[in-house]
Amino acid sequence: MGVTFCALGSAVPLLTANRFDGLLLDWDNVLLGTTPAVSYQTWSRPWLKYVLMLGYLFFFIQLVVVPGLYCVRDLPRFRQCIVGMLSIYGVGFLSYTLLPAGGPHRWMVFDVPLSGIGVLPLTLDLVNAGSNGVDVFPSLHVAVSLYLLVFDWWHARPRFWIVFLPCVLLWFSTVLLRFHYFVDVIGGLVLAALGLVVAALGLVVAALGLVVAARFAKGPETRDRRQG
Repeated sequence: MGVTFCALGSAVPLLTANRFDGLLLDWDNVLLGTTPAVSYQTWSRPWLKYVLMLGYLFFFIQLVVVPGLYCVRDLPRFRQCIVGMLSIYGVGFLSYTLLPAGGPHRWMVFDVPLSGIGVLPLTLDLVNAGSNGVDVFPSLHVAVSLYLLVFDWWHARPRFWIVFLPCVLLWFSTVLLRFHYFVDVIGGLVLAALGLVVAALGLVVAALGLVVAARFAKGPETRDRRQG
């Protein structure tokens, strides 16, 4: 996934020079009157931006730890989890190709600079540099974190309550720290739902496969008894 994500930064400009930030911003204006990052800049506080950045960085912990725990503790459940998650990334990368955009921090000019304390000045430039320049709609941070959160609700309820608040902070941080438009978050919600459907269907298909395999395995034995 990482290689593909980075490759989009070079591949997409070869396909199109267009950026759809104007369209995404128009959608925000229709829904909210403006994009949330514009309103937030007038009442933001350094400590709040610090907390929001911690929430944003939590995504990378969740992305590695949660599937990793399923892999170690419950391999069939890990397979189910990873199928839905990879489906989210596949559709998300396709959308980045068709609707490339840079995000408010690249497209817009703000009256108040995004500055803060602690981890924010240490990581903001690093996070921006890690972008491939087209990774805005939909927000994969929202999509994948919500997908993993709901998957934990299904299969690891105690962990759900541990990661719930960091996930909420993560979702707010995507727009308030100027990485995404509000419609990117909506797209992430839809994409998370798609991943959950794929994961649920994968479980049903796997169960049906086991039933069919069991019947085929019993077939020769049943025929032998009939012949006997």
